[in-house]
Amino acid sequence: MTHDIIDLVNTKDYHQTFWARSFKAGFIRRSLSNLPARAIHCETSQMFIKTFFDIAICAFPGQVEVIVLRRYLPAVLKSYLELDYFNISRDSFRWMTSPNAITRAITCIDQDAKLDTVDLIISYLIDIEARAQRFIQNYSSIKTYQVSLEDISQPLGSQLLLHNLSLEPTSQTELILSHGKANARSSSKIIDVDINYCKERIFEYIEKAKSRGIKVPDSLFFSN
Repeated sequence: MTHDIIDLVNTKDYHQTFWARSFKAGFIRRSLSNLPARAIHCETSQMFIKTFFDIAICAFPGQVEVIVLRRYLPAVLKSYLELDYFNISRDSFRWMTSPNAITRAITCIDQDAKLDTVDLIISYLIDIEARAQRFIQNYSSIKTYQVSLEDISQPLGSQLLLHNLSLEPTSQTELILSHGKANARSSSKIIDVDINYCKERIFEYIEKAKSRGIKVPDSLFFSN
């Protein structure tokens, strides 16, 4: 659901591109057909909230549940900067929506070209949270679980989430938590960014938004 699909949701309303994006349902059906009875197809991707939430809900009525997974926002910004996302020479634009996309859930403080890389990333991350809140409001009948990465990285937090999902932890669950799975993207990071700098830039962005009458979501995970 990247590349051309991102272009679609950047430039057109969801209802205009529904059928162009609906092939995603076929891939999910094929995945389910290869799984045992009562097995669960799970995807962990921001693509859901950007490109196919409406497709999934329409194709699988009464079967979709959603986890809104948050992480300490300065840590996310730090990671994105270290991975050099939103650099014009990188292809991250092919799978990240513009904060000024037609389908955005919140107004950006300025046009993309007028934002530096840091503000571009911050505005993108805030829009992702706003999209999640819009989804929760518009699809109140869908079971939605709001959790933090920091919580589910601990045994009690992961056990609680699995319990709420009516799933049973296994020995593998405990093994992953006890060893701490390394970030697969660590080797891709090209610089080291100070977390305090990230905090300052986020606060600055929020102040700019407030001065323009833009209310950022209260649900931003911004405490650690």
